[in-house]
Amino acid sequence: MFIYRFFYSSTKMLLLMIKPLLSSSLQRWIELRNQPLQKKMTLKDAYWFHASSGEIEYCKSVIRLLKEKKPQSQIVVSYSSPSAEKLFHNIGVEVDQFIPMSWDQPAQINDLIDYINPRALIFSRTDLWPELIVQCQKRNIKLGIVSFLPKFGLMSLLINKCLLPRFNFISCTNESSRLKLQINFDNLNIFADGDTRYDQVFYRLSQKPRISFQKSDYKILVCGSTWIQDQKVLFAAFKKLKQQNYKIILSPHEVSAQYINPIRAELKTLGLSYTILSESNDPHDICIKEDVFIIDKVGFLPDCYRIADCAFIGGSFKDKIHSVMEALCCGLAVVCGPHYLNNPEAIKYKGRFVFPVEDELGLLDAILNSQTLQKDNILDEVKQNQNASLKVLNRILSLN
Repeated sequence: MFIYRFFYSSTKMLLLMIKPLLSSSLQRWIELRNQPLQKKMTLKDAYWFHASSGEIEYCKSVIRLLKEKKPQSQIVVSYSSPSAEKLFHNIGVEVDQFIPMSWDQPAQINDLIDYINPRALIFSRTDLWPELIVQCQKRNIKLGIVSFLPKFGLMSLLINKCLLPRFNFISCTNESSRLKLQINFDNLNIFADGDTRYDQVFYRLSQKPRISFQKSDYKILVCGSTWIQDQKVLFAAFKKLKQQNYKIILSPHEVSAQYINPIRAELKTLGLSYTILSESNDPHDICIKEDVFIIDKVGFLPDCYRIADCAFIGGSFKDKIHSVMEALCCGLAVVCGPHYLNNPEAIKYKGRFVFPVEDELGLLDAILNSQTLQKDNILDEVKQNQNASLKVLNRILSLN
């Protein structure tokens, strides 16, 4: 910890010195660290969940079950990335306070622990904070990890050797990860409870959709979380898909005007007509009359999968694919580019429900061939991943 504190403090000082030279996203990250702790209430019988950003999705279903089981308990969620804030809208009722994490240094961390005084601290996925973990252990605060997906490189193993023995339980997403961890940590409580995010996705799909479409006799391809590199391949295929009676729902990863306007210009150059969500009168009664429907708002993509016939998931022609889970949970076959190995679900269902391709020709073939798959068959198998959250909840409650 002495070595960690030295290097962490040195890095912090350097970041503060060169902050004006950093990107806007890094500047926001630093500003988040510098926010004073808002002590809004007296917390009692609190459970504390920590996630970096999107990792909060792995906690939501557990938080919801915990609140149902112990309605008098309070729940705090801390986060370490500004991008997490846009993901809190559907757990605002269950969570008593969202807290941005300060610097991982003794004074700030102890002040935060004093304020929350939690019964347990549960980390989501991978964002483990050494100082926070050490200080909680000193106070005999129970520690756990949800949907852990460990890495096994040399540096990761060294970090895990220092931190994981301090945890009361570690819940992995799959048996393979559990077995690999058990080899190195045979005296720890390591379990293969499954991926809790499946429960959150299915819960989300059970709620009223934020957007609804009038379905007609055409087929729908949803292109989710796309980047420029994905769009270069997709746009080349759109005209041929149009000839096969497809309409396209395009949901770029970035939805600001500086990203959407070039897309509109490119579609116009290709002779493809389009409409755009922000210009629609009623998001609950959309009829896709044009070739492409552009989603230029955050939070609408998962509901688009409900009415689709096939999905393409972006990032896969760039460097790493975004989540395929929402599409699979809607019973869709998923087509993607060659960069999918960062996604466990894409690896698990490759060749069965997920089809990586290298170029436009492969993309077209995969989309058209995917229509031989039955939605019900995909959905029946994907539903077998449910109920990991209940297992994790029972582990949390057993800590007391």
